[in-house]
Parts: sequence; structure tokens; C-alpha cells
Amino acid sequence: RMKRLLFSTLIFFLFLGAVGLPSTGVAQAEVPIVAEGFIYYHGPSLDGRTITIEYPLEITFFPSGGEITGYSLHYVDWTPRGSAVKFYIYTESICTGLFSGGDGGTISGECIVYSWSYWSDEGHGEKYEDSIPWQGKLYANGTGDGYFTEEIKDVQFWQVGFSSQDFAAGLAPAITREYIFTTYGISVEDSFGHDQWAQKVWSDQELVWLNDVLKVIPGHFLERMALTRIVRNEVDIDDGQPRPHTMGVYQPCNRIVDPDCDGSSATIRIFDRAYHPVDFPSDPEKQFKATILHELVHAMQRHKGKYEIYQSYWSSPMVLNYMDATRQILDIEHPDYESHNGWRWYGAAHGWRYTNDTSSQPATRYGGTNPQEDMAEAVMMYVYEPERLQRSSWQRYYFIRDEMFGGVEYENGHPKP
Repeated sequence: RMKRLLFSTLIFFLFLGAVGLPSTGVAQAEVPIVAEGFIYYHGPSLDGRTITIEYPLEITFFPSGGEITGYSLHYVDWTPRGSAVKFYIYTESICTGLFSGGDGGTISGECIVYSWSYWSDEGHGEKYEDSIPWQGKLYANGTGDGYFTEEIKDVQFWQVGFSSQDFAAGLAPAITREYIFTTYGISVEDSFGHDQWAQKVWSDQELVWLNDVLKVIPGHFLERMALTRIVRNEVDIDDGQPRPHTMGVYQPCNRIVDPDCDGSSATIRIFDRAYHPVDFPSDPEKQFKATILHELVHAMQRHKGKYEIYQSYWSSPMVLNYMDATRQILDIEHPDYESHNGWRWYGAAHGWRYTNDTSSQPATRYGGTNPQEDMAEAVMMYVYEPERLQRSSWQRYYFIRDEMFGGVEYENGHPKP
């Protein structure tokens, strides 16, 4: 009887260290998270001592919830105080249950414990099987806790930790072409080598980055874009000749399929060169995202209304207002109002020139090409490096904040709270 009681007590303790919960499958195409931690017991042992026991614990789960199962195999040997008998115990645990999913989601289920014990004085053993409830919660901050219990008086607490970033990513929807079209109304297309374009396919990571750009832009910004589709291409082709240094291009219309040029064929093309970190050294991901945003600004500049676009950038009130915002002299009667005061057109032979002191300059060298590129580069910096834009021109920063983003400000690509 003494041996059986000791055996049962040990089995209960050992079972607690044997929990694992790998998923058998959920509807979402997710990657499971593995959480690691410990189970804690502090209380009396069979021989009267007060003991503290800490068992390793591993939990595998899907952040959005679903069925969970687990498996573990443990071995321990133990000799009670004052006894010459040594116990050898092998414990295998198979757990099933459900995680409700999300921040603070609950875990509930049962663990079936199979144990085999052998003792040294008699050379034989017994098989033990039991079912014990298991409960707890998992949190988005990367922690989890709960307990196992066989009886009210026997409660074993557990705690685990895991990646909060992985948890958040697991709750996010899978970013696909269909998701972007359904969410933003923009068709995302590969290039299949037709016409003049080389074959190129959006990678899964690039789709995530595209969504990262679109999801942080205010809704009214997206509504004011002349844009139908975004296409991934290898390299820009102009009049049959490759332009390998082009990162992206906006095409307001294709008259072959859109003879009225009403914006229904408006296309952004993103090229491999978008990875070249010319504006954000050592950060090709940020450069890729910023290139997409740059081209989205061009789509906004040409938007006039539904199924209607401005035939040139210089017809767009937004572009003209932006040009006015770069002026330091606001008095139209001032003798220097036209010269040395922002953007000015010097004719086809000389093109656009920008003149102002160092307190108001385009955000990048490419931004000094013409007003529409100045605006696109400034918006790019407004979202991804706002401090840089503030240093180059507060006039540009305020215009973009108030006239384009409705007061929303950014820090490293994310809206400020």
C-alpha cells in the first residue's frame, strides 16, 4: 500500500512536467508558436518534507486558436528518505484540448498520463493511467499561465513565455493578392513576359510589404488615387530599351485599352531596383516600401474624380498648392516672389529649377528634379523618416500633414498614437 501511494503521488507530479501541445491542424495557414516555461509545485511530500518542484513545460499553439494536442516522455528515479527502495518511473503524456485564440484566450482540456514504475527491491512494476484537467490563458504580450488539477487541494501552476511578435503575426490575415484587392480595391499582378516586360512574380514577403504600406495610409488618401493595379516587373523598359536604374513608375493610362484615358488602366510598376537602398542605406526593405509609397503619391497627384484624371501633373490643384507651399515669400507683390522662391519653369530648354535657402529644400536629390517628384519624395520621407523631412523643410512637412494625411503623423513607417 505504501508503495502504491508513493507511486501515485510521484505519477501526479511527474505528469505535470510532461505537457506538450503541438497542433494537429487548424483552418488557417499559420505557423505554430512554441512557448517554453515551467510548472511549479510547493508543498508537502509523502515523507513529510516541504518541497518545491519545478518542471520544464513546452506548449505549442496557434494564435488564432483551435484544437491542441501534446506529447511528452519523462524519466525520473527517486529514493524516499529513510528507504532503501529506489523507484524508476517513465511517464508518457498525451494532451488534448482547445485554445480559444487571441489575447487572453483560454485553454481547456484533458491530459491522459501513462506511467510505468519499477522499484529495486522487488524487481517488478505497475502501469498507471489517469486523466487530469488542464486550464490557462495565453496573452499577446508573450506570456501564458494556468494550472493543472486532480483535486481541489492539488493545484500545480504553470507559466510560459513566447514571441509576442510571432503571436501578433499569427493573428494577422494572410496577405494575398485577393486580400489586397478585397481590402483596397487594387489588383496586384505578376508580369508573365508578355509585351515588352520580362516575367516577374510578387514574392509572399513583397505582398506583406505592399500591405504594410497600404494599411498605414489614411482611407481618404487611398480614395484620392487614380490607380487600378500594381504590377511587379524585373526592369523598366522605355522605347524597347531597359532602364536598370528605375525603381518604380506610374502610368496613368494605357490608351490601347483605355482610349479615353479616364484612369481605368492606371498602373504602378515596381522593379527589382526598388531594393537598392539609395535613400535608406543598409535597409532594402524600407527602400522597397518607400518606392511603393512614392508611386502611390503620383497616383494621387493625377486623380481628378472617379473615372477621371488630370491629363498632366500641372493641372492638379494638389501639385500647384504644394508648389506654393515651398515658397518662402508669400507676398505676391514682392519683387522676388517669382524668382529664388520655390519652383519655377524655365522653358523646355532648361526645365524646372528650385531656388530657396537651405531652410527649405527637397527631401532628396531626386526630389530636386521637378515639383511632382519633390512631392513624392517628401511624402516618402514624411512616413519613413519624418525627422529628415523636418530638417530639410518644415513647409513641406506641414503641407503633407495637414493637406494630405489629415493630421496623421508617423514614426518609422507607423502612425503615431
